[in-house]
Amino acid sequence: MSSLVVDRMTATGPAELQARTRGLLAGVADRRLSDALRRSPLPEGDWYLRRLDVPLALDPARPDPSIEEAWAAAVVDALHAALRTRSADVVRYRHRVDALVDLVASLAGGDVERAWAWHRAGLLPGADPGQVGGDRAAVALTALRAAPETVVAVLVRALSRVGLPRLHRLWGSSGWVTLAELAATAMGARGVDALLQRYADARSGAVPGTTRDDGPSPAPAAAGAWAERASGAVGSSRLAAAFRASTLRPDEPTTAAWAVLVVAEADPAALRRADVAAAVAGVVDAVSERPARGATVVSETRAGPGSGAAEPEELDTEPERWPTVWGGLPFVLATAAEAGVPDRLTEDATLAERPLSWCLHRVATRLVPAADDDPAALVLAGLPVPFEPPSPAPRPPGADEAARLDEVARAWVAATARRLEREDAEDPFEVVRDVALRRGEVAWEPGWVDVHLRLDDVDVDVRRAGLDLDPGWVPWLGTVVRFVHG
Repeated sequence: MSSLVVDRMTATGPAELQARTRGLLAGVADRRLSDALRRSPLPEGDWYLRRLDVPLALDPARPDPSIEEAWAAAVVDALHAALRTRSADVVRYRHRVDALVDLVASLAGGDVERAWAWHRAGLLPGADPGQVGGDRAAVALTALRAAPETVVAVLVRALSRVGLPRLHRLWGSSGWVTLAELAATAMGARGVDALLQRYADARSGAVPGTTRDDGPSPAPAAAGAWAERASGAVGSSRLAAAFRASTLRPDEPTTAAWAVLVVAEADPAALRRADVAAAVAGVVDAVSERPARGATVVSETRAGPGSGAAEPEELDTEPERWPTVWGGLPFVLATAAEAGVPDRLTEDATLAERPLSWCLHRVATRLVPAADDDPAALVLAGLPVPFEPPSPAPRPPGADEAARLDEVARAWVAATARRLEREDAEDPFEVVRDVALRRGEVAWEPGWVDVHLRLDDVDVDVRRAGLDLDPGWVPWLGTVVRFVHG
């Protein structure tokens, strides 16, 4: 459903009809406009209009209800026309991440043309939209502090619009560190702020014995399990690709902040672990590496597989929808805590070498017989849709790992069956398959997933059990998940 916010609606006309005109406008705003929008709905999202001029006919002989309906229809028609012509006075954001991406990318590029829209969207509380061009970094950080869970998604998408150099000029070292702290806190990190402070202290010489020839190392270099996980995180991270390809030479605190952001994007559950310092240290080393001379370097805007640089995204581009027959599989997010997920996966020594996404993906395909590339299984694992498997492919699970994954799957279906009051079912896996087997479509973008389901498939038992309530922000997946019925 769209949200249309109009601060003021005025009309000019003959003086003798001013009182009647005000009453007609009140009727349009209070009653008729919502009816007209239902008949001719706008695409989903939040719409902000700076000014929309609409010529309206007023026949004094017509009854007021008829005039109000005609005026409301004319306003809605004008809205659709303004959208088609991409008027500068009409801005659409599909959700809050869209608005924040626009704010950050625009400020990084020195463009404050849409400050009026950011203000109406609540991103500039108490600020004068006309004054946002001053301390642009402070304005952007204030907006992101109010929604720290969006930091990684905003950075990934802003990179595709303006590139890393402009973002670096906007933030500076202290800004990157603040962003890393915000992202880590949103994902339930342990002690990342202290870790980043140690990098900053090492640069200033406040911590003796932490300087190497190639920079400070406040945590031991990643080895064994963390070496594999750090490599995987860097290989799958858009942020890491941009950081490594850049010609920038950041200081140690900035590099450490970049490493935290890479982990937050590619392996967010790692930030919840007690040995997070080892994870960050391994990624610091990987991010600090530069491509060999003569090597092919990706663009600083996001590039797709086998292609050149991607074109900067349009402000309101719709993500592609990917079909699945297991559209109800993400419903089990509602029972994750009861099943001990994700802690049973992140704290198991047997699975220490595996990122949470790998574990969740294999659990998902144990819950239901979904293909490895099924969009619903990818959503449950916090992976992109579509997902391009890394090369070389991760080694298959060993016997002990498979046993642990089976245990978690059994606990998860049991918790879901209990929530549905079907704990006595002979096969709890069959209960979950019944719930999950429904056609749907997944619209994925960094930090935001919409699972589109048919309204006709709404299940009373599922609704009563609360399984189809929006999960919202899921820290260990690093994304917002919503169910959209319609």
